[in-house]
Amino acid sequence: MNNINIIRENKMVRNLSVIFAFAIAVVIFSGCENELGGFNLDEQTISFETFNVRLGEELPLLSERTEKLERILKTADSDILCLQEIYDENEIMKISQFLKDKKNDLGYISTVYVNTKNEDFDPIPPSCTQEEVAPVVMCVAMECGGTDIACIAQNCLGDILALPPVCQQCLIGDGLGSIAGGDFQAVLEECMVEKEVVYKNKGNNGILLASKYPLKDKGTLALTSYGNHRMAVYATLGKKEKDGIILYDHKPAIGDTQIICTALSAISDEEYDGIAGSWQQEQLTQISEILSIPDNDNIAQRVIMGDFNSNIAGGENIIESNPGPVAALISDGWYDPYFDVDEEDTIQCTVCPENPFINKNSSEAVHDHIFFRNRKGFVFMSERVFHNEFLLFNEKEKTKTRYSISDHYGIRTVMTVDPNF
Repeated sequence: MNNINIIRENKMVRNLSVIFAFAIAVVIFSGCENELGGFNLDEQTISFETFNVRLGEELPLLSERTEKLERILKTADSDILCLQEIYDENEIMKISQFLKDKKNDLGYISTVYVNTKNEDFDPIPPSCTQEEVAPVVMCVAMECGGTDIACIAQNCLGDILALPPVCQQCLIGDGLGSIAGGDFQAVLEECMVEKEVVYKNKGNNGILLASKYPLKDKGTLALTSYGNHRMAVYATLGKKEKDGIILYDHKPAIGDTQIICTALSAISDEEYDGIAGSWQQEQLTQISEILSIPDNDNIAQRVIMGDFNSNIAGGENIIESNPGPVAALISDGWYDPYFDVDEEDTIQCTVCPENPFINKNSSEAVHDHIFFRNRKGFVFMSERVFHNEFLLFNEKEKTKTRYSISDHYGIRTVMTVDPNF
């Protein structure tokens, strides 16, 4: 199957003017001087790609998919590459080396990632302290003489509602019935002990950020998470100075660009037992944490990219899919050029029923995004990438199995300084 990146067909006509203008800009900016002060096109352009490769145990054929990944990554064609869910610590180091290996001619020179494991994490503190629950215990004992739910609701609800939110959630997260019926003591004990943190995939976060240019101000941020450990990895592309001397300035027409690579928690059928209250609330908490990553006055553009397990409705074919996280970013002023389409346009999905790992009766979804803080002053072009499929032959049983690297495809966005701004 052809693995060439595919542009959204139904948007081709509307994009012709943009592409034509972009081509003209290439000619104009290829000269020595122009209205932007002599910057060539490369100095005015940054390209980004995101791909959740899903190298964990959730999908079958892990060894076969891992073996094919390097073949797919050879099609990577952006300045910045954000990969998610590479959970094996040896594999993520191998991929980092592959991207930077000069003989592969991919051009990446810098990667940012950190391997994490369950042993690194401190236990979760108790939700309630003895002092906090003392009034509730006293009320239940003195007023009700047991755990009758009607009595607790009538006499002790005020004491329960006065508890700190985390303690209250632990104690009556499932309603007052959880402390009635004779299990009051068990619920109390559960809420008053610390919990060992045990994430899936041995606690590794699986995030890798790669760049064809040097990066500065690198950092990581552990996100509130249950099930899989989630993290944001970030760095800045731009100018670096030391003692007043400019060491490099690779995108001078744009200025410093901060890139944040992440993957939010997925909405799971598994019962949620984390500290955020629900899978949906955990995602919104993660968005809030990501937005707290510090920037500075020198940063001209901020980019958040990765798998958000969320999309709003868009075009004529994409319906809402857990829209909360994406809607939160849009409400905060972030721009997603992939969804900047007319109502009659078709948006190519990244989580698609055509993918061998997705139920063919599922709706098309776009859970992968590249968000930009600033829209004005730039021209954006987006397309779907890393569209792939392979066949696994079983000679003994005379069967063949379709599979992809992941149950996601990727997105690529090119951002260029608008010559007319």
